[in-house]
Amino acid sequence: MSYEEYIKFNIEHNKKLNEYSIIYEQARELEKSGNILQAINLYEKLILSNLYLFGAHHRLAVIYRKEKDFEFELRVILKAIEQATYHWNDSIDKLQEFADSPISEWSNIVNQQHRVKQLTRWVGRLAKLLALESRNLEKREKEEA
Repeated sequence: MSYEEYIKFNIEHNKKLNEYSIIYEQARELEKSGNILQAINLYEKLILSNLYLFGAHHRLAVIYRKEKDFEFELRVILKAIEQATYHWNDSIDKLQEFADSPISEWSNIVNQQHRVKQLTRWVGRLAKLLALESRNLEKREKEEA
């Protein structure tokens, strides 16, 4: 990929992000006004775009936690980890083509630090969800005994 192709790719990618940003803001407004099902539909649409959109994943996981829908929350967390990892690897591959550029090197470092932080948050959230489910399972077993 030439530098010009890389720039063109980034421009197209940013256009998509801007479009998705508008949908995200609509979902947030729906959520704030109590239209949870409509908000869920928009967040799900964003997640299905296969772009890693931290905000959409986060808000959807929060909604499912509030609704005590742990299966769907787990699905969202695992999808966030999958997409973040994929996009992290993809961006590293693209940036490595321009490894000699000081801007690319700096961008790569910042990008990696940001992705590691987000992945750490998702893994932590996954651990909390699994611990909560474990406690709920133990509680149900005690009630049934």
